Amino acid sequence: MSAHGFGVTPHYLDLPTAWRGVFAHAPAGKAEEKMRAISIMCYPGGGPANWSSIGPSLASQHLIVEIFGYGLHSAHAAWEAQNALDAAFLAYSSMSVLRQQIKPTHRVHGIVSGKDWAPNNAVDLRAPTWAELEVLRERVKKCFECVDASSCLPRARVDMGDPLRAAAHATGCKVAIDTNSGYCNVRQNQVLGEQCGKVVERYGIDYGVDEGMSASTDFGNVSYALPSLHPAYTIPTKPNGGDHTPRFTWAAGTAEAHALTIKKVKGLAATGFHVLDDEAFTVQVRKAWEEQMKA
Repeated sequence: MSAHGFGVTPHYLDLPTAWRGVFAHAPAGKAEEKMRAISIMCYPGGGPANWSSIGPSLASQHLIVEIFGYGLHSAHAAWEAQNALDAAFLAYSSMSVLRQQIKPTHRVHGIVSGKDWAPNNAVDLRAPTWAELEVLRERVKKCFECVDASSCLPRARVDMGDPLRAAAHATGCKVAIDTNSGYCNVRQNQVLGEQCGKVVERYGIDYGVDEGMSASTDFGNVSYALPSLHPAYTIPTKPNGGDHTPRFTWAAGTAEAHALTIKKVKGLAATGFHVLDDEAFTVQVRKAWEEQMKA
């Protein structure tokens, strides 16, 4: 892109896989503003032949919980030790119980690992929207931190002066929770999607709207910043050759997959050009996104 006159900014919006390109020789004014108006990309996968669709993804956040303790000689004052492993598995058990109390659309995944056998919990949280994920995150954090009993037990059973101790506090350990920025759910722009669908249907690719995917992507953060489109499309794959498998890597390198990708990219290119060429269409795209952001 740089060789063709674009100014390229890596790590756009602080995302490691996002790049921003602006045509350096474009005249200032409306055209330049329009070129910054939308973000579009596509993603291949397995499924019905000649199929393309748009749908949401889940918001997600990765937490790293570090529990600090120390050991003592088992025959002398073992009770003075702070067992970080016990704390880790108390928290792990608490999250297992919490899963019974969260919505079916929410996800809590966790592993226990660490350098030199130092127990750490790596926790992944997922929910349909970022707002729901924020609520879920606070519930999960309470599995590790000290919690006021009034937030957990019926009022008749609460001694307001006696806080309920969570895993790290029950074992006398200290806990540090590292919360990264996370991925927002993808908000697909329906106006862009319908326009892209009209184009790819000319090339024999069916288009539709589905329930989306249970995975997450940093493109969701982009869709919160500006109108965005992230359609999926299918390529021929072998059995058990879904995304992120060696069989899918082989399938993505075939001539047939390349030809289908070209058809899909033509749809994206034509949609992007329509934004530059049609002022009324651009207004519709922006209005649809602004309505989404109110939700």
